[in-house]
Amino acid sequence: MAASLIGVQVFDSLDVNGKVIWQEFLNSPHRTKLDFPDYADVLVERLIGNVEKGRDYDDISSLQVW
Repeated sequence: MAASLIGVQVFDSLDVNGKVIWQEFLNSPHRTKLDFPDYADVLVERLIGNVEKGRDYDDISSLQVW
């Protein structure tokens, strides 16, 4: 029930390729757009911080600290 409050639907069966089911899901009046934060600013701050501290400054090393 909690999942249905944010627009998540569970289907008992799918058609052969799931096309009809997903079309119905995406057009559902119960769907809710979930907002996720944009981490681009944080990533840039970490990259700059790594450079200033003399650390590796590639994207992978910055993402690993999360």
